[in-house]
Amino acid sequence: MKPDVILEVAFNSIQPSPRHASGLALRFPRIKAIRRDKNVDSIDTLQYARELAAQRASSSASLP
Repeated sequence: MKPDVILEVAFNSIQPSPRHASGLALRFPRIKAIRRDKNVDSIDTLQYARELAAQRASSSASLP
């Protein structure tokens, strides 16, 4: 599969999910824009999404 449509996606949070192959799930995702100005070399990666999820987990663990 060759990706050729780049979407900007907003979401409320990102969390671990054993249900999905990526191991992650977006909560309340919505498409904000089709990004015709971007190419596949400039998009965020699964690794970046995992880092976001880890940051969220560590910041919520420190809440009282």
